[in-house]
Amino acid sequence: MEAKSSQRTSLKFIILYKGMIATLMLVISLIYGWSWRNYDALTNWAEVNLINGALVNL
Repeated sequence: MEAKSSQRTSLKFIILYKGMIATLMLVISLIYGWSWRNYDALTNWAEVNLINGALVNL
């Protein structure tokens, strides 16, 4: 019976790991989608706040 218990535990960890990866990918895709829709605002922000690669006024 000990083998089934360890198999269940490892299966739970695998499911948890895949869930965390899926959540991370969802968050990244949402950020990417937001930045794609607000590309003009991001370029304007970069022009105002960035001078020669240095961030100013943040």
